[in-house]
Amino acid sequence: MIASLDFGSSLTKALVFDGSEFRIFKFSLSYSPQQFSRKNVLESIRILQSLSGCQLIDSGNRPLYKIYVSTALPLSEESVEGTQPYQTLSSSKVLSSWELPVLDYGYQFIRFRDRVSVQNFDASQVLRWLPFKSTLAEIENYVDNRKIYSNVLPIFPRDLYIEQAMARESIIQFMRGQNSLDSFAEIVISGSIFGTNPFLSQSLLILLDSISFAEKLDVYLDAQSCVAVLGLLKLVEPEVYDEVPGFLRPKFLGTVLRFNGDAQVTIDLGLEKPLDVSVGSGSLFLFPLRAGETADVGVVLTGRKEKRFKICGGELGFLIDCRSFPLVLPTDAQRRIGLLKEWEKSIGATGRIHEI
Repeated sequence: MIASLDFGSSLTKALVFDGSEFRIFKFSLSYSPQQFSRKNVLESIRILQSLSGCQLIDSGNRPLYKIYVSTALPLSEESVEGTQPYQTLSSSKVLSSWELPVLDYGYQFIRFRDRVSVQNFDASQVLRWLPFKSTLAEIENYVDNRKIYSNVLPIFPRDLYIEQAMARESIIQFMRGQNSLDSFAEIVISGSIFGTNPFLSQSLLILLDSISFAEKLDVYLDAQSCVAVLGLLKLVEPEVYDEVPGFLRPKFLGTVLRFNGDAQVTIDLGLEKPLDVSVGSGSLFLFPLRAGETADVGVVLTGRKEKRFKICGGELGFLIDCRSFPLVLPTDAQRRIGLLKEWEKSIGATGRIHEI
């Protein structure tokens, strides 16, 4: 029996392997990042023991099986009675064990490689990402309520958009202190902000609105928020990690090609005639290249030579982003709202959620 636990910003994730089956559990502890302690870890082990039906510790808190814990936050110096029934590894070490950068964003803090940050943003800047009219008072009230009820997930479209706007602004401010992604060709996005969206394309758009990268980026989504517990297994029990089923692993969303300016795109699927597409400056274009399919893509920017790319299909296909980064949104509210809705529509995030 092996148990791997990770403390996210709103939920604790745990993976239990009994020798034949992997089971994932998620539950809330109602703690604040500033007050996280060893007692929270022991509490989570007891909850996991109850949920899984597996006896992980005895009455003296001594471990009966292997228990590993990853935490993004420093444990306070509080002690617990008896032997600590777990081995703790820092979240930064766990996330850095992956061969590509991991951006893990929950409802209270961000984790990116070896950095962790409690959310910090200017509420006035959140307004610019909303595809509807709002006020600074509404945003400030929402943030204050979020601090009080930190484990409540958004259930209404308006709340979801505010959460996504907060996410964009938080990631932008957080990434200013990080190295750029120019040297990376891949990234994994994880956490409740990315994993609970009604449209996969919304998760991708949050990322693209928030980070700078070189002209080609492969994006993976950890929809189950398992990347930290899997990374922990990868470090301490690599043979067990190799047995993890595919549905728990990050899935490939697709490739993003980013350019500044108008682009003439040729998509060769190996058919009789390639497809020619014009993508204007400031626009997004999503091509539904299915998983397992490949395409040769040529891109010509005004006054430049053609660039060629070999693209593999993903859950969303592949995307061409011709918006200059960092994004500059119109100051006029009506134009800005129209532009945000146009971008969402371009990548397939359509439905009743737009009726706000």
